[in-house]
Amino acid sequence: MKNSLVISSITLMGIRALGVGVQLATTIFLARNLTLLEMGQFALMYAALGLVRAIGSFGVDQASRMFPAKSRPISPARIL
Repeated sequence: MKNSLVISSITLMGIRALGVGVQLATTIFLARNLTLLEMGQFALMYAALGLVRAIGSFGVDQASRMFPAKSRPISPARIL
């Protein structure tokens, strides 16, 4: 069981590292082949998608904490 967990963790880290490498190679390739205006448009789109991805999880996190808290009765002793 423990060995399987270690292998899965190392595999996942390898896949993430490979993804970062491909992302870096793609950005370098585009920076060399696109004009300055096109690279600016790409960077703007890339930043917007990154922001949406980062901000999008806030609603899910807050909702997952809010609903269980509302279903649990709060005793007066916990408030003080």
